[in-house]
Amino acid sequence: MITQFLFFEINFNAQPLSGVVKFLEQSIQIPFFIDVKAPEDESITPVEQITLNKPPTRVRDSLTMMLEPIGLKYVIGTETVIITSGKTSGGTIRF
Repeated sequence: MITQFLFFEINFNAQPLSGVVKFLEQSIQIPFFIDVKAPEDESITPVEQITLNKPPTRVRDSLTMMLEPIGLKYVIGTETVIITSGKTSGGTIRF
């Protein structure tokens, strides 16, 4: 599970969302799932460019800083992080 104590440095310069997700999965050893409908709701594709450079930052804060500018949010499921739109992230997702 993502803990508030896990920190890492972020250096993304115009990286596609799909590449950022792959990096995060490898870095924190937690699977990510992109809700395919969510990016469509926000007119965003997996090739949406992410640019963010931050010193070591908590994982939760990093996710928020990366996703909010492009209209997405994340939901923490059971051992999975789901990237979804602001419209669909209000509920709890259980597996």
